[in-house]
Amino acid sequence: MTRFDPKIILLKSCSLVLLLLLAVACRKSKDGCLDTNAANYDASADNPCCCQYPTLTLETYFKTDTTTARGDSLLSFFYEKKYTTDGIQYFSFNKIKFYLSDFELIKDDGTVVRVADTLHIGGDPTKVIRKDVLLVTPDNQSFQSFSLGSLAENGLFKTLRFRVGLSGLAAAADTTEFKKGSALAA
Repeated sequence: MTRFDPKIILLKSCSLVLLLLLAVACRKSKDGCLDTNAANYDASADNPCCCQYPTLTLETYFKTDTTTARGDSLLSFFYEKKYTTDGIQYFSFNKIKFYLSDFELIKDDGTVVRVADTLHIGGDPTKVIRKDVLLVTPDNQSFQSFSLGSLAENGLFKTLRFRVGLSGLAAAADTTEFKKGSALAA
């Protein structure tokens, strides 16, 4: 019959526990994104960092109709053509530019998702607007593609809603306060 020495069992058990603790302590932590909504989610990571989110991109196609129905008449629109309001005062268009802003994606259940990226006005941390502002300038280009910013939520969306023009702080801001390359920069 074999007899077990409790001292040997205790010594072997402590050695095994110390070996396991040493193995766990020597394991390097893995950096990675732990947000399931991110494009680069990594379930094996244990040190959260570096999340990348899908980007909302908008493509515009600018077209001027030469004969647009307007009530019971047709309005012919052309660049550089002289138009009149009263037969005395004339005006013409040589360029059209406009802002699109405040983009919202709406899910079937009514949940509204907005761009997560922000811009600071003049570096002031209290003056923040969402980055989803586009200046559409069709200068001799009929097609343009714009990156609006990151979406921190995924899913299926049924509606895209946006504003033509600017609102709030963006409308009141001095254009010299924005970094070059921003849609609001002078």
